[in-house]
Amino acid sequence: MLIKRETAFTGRSFSVALEEHELPDGRRASYHVVHYSPRGAVAVLPLFADGRVGLIQQYRPSVADLVWEIPAGKVEPGETAADCARRELREEIGCQVDQLQPLGRVHNALGMTDAQVQLFAAHVTAQDRQQTEDDEFIRLVCVPWDEALAMVKNGAISDSKTILALLLYERERPA
Repeated sequence: MLIKRETAFTGRSFSVALEEHELPDGRRASYHVVHYSPRGAVAVLPLFADGRVGLIQQYRPSVADLVWEIPAGKVEPGETAADCARRELREEIGCQVDQLQPLGRVHNALGMTDAQVQLFAAHVTAQDRQQTEDDEFIRLVCVPWDEALAMVKNGAISDSKTILALLLYERERPA
């Protein structure tokens, strides 16, 4: 149970707090916790009619490298998770959603943050121009389904939300 919280830093997308908690056995402990947007985020697995899956290569300064991911972003005020999924697909890969399927949610770093991501699969249509932000480098690469799964197995995809979305959809994917 939270006893006390002192915010040490507030940024554009998150804040960092020093918190004191009472543990289930009555002891008290202090933690640094990263608090993400209270509305959370979404990640969307783009599925094309020809059986390919859309992956993006995005530059991530946290690892100073290009990483393989699926489109994702923060849910904005007044937006539902489904609205955000549609917006992110339009912005990051220039696609419209034909059908959106919820896959579940993930807390991707429980040891340090309350961030949670709603996962979706989206059957997409009408690829158009990306609408990326000035600080984003995103390149769409469409790969066959089996190749995307092989990229998980060989470690080319290390992003947890992308791995989970691929594996969750694989369980439900029509043969």
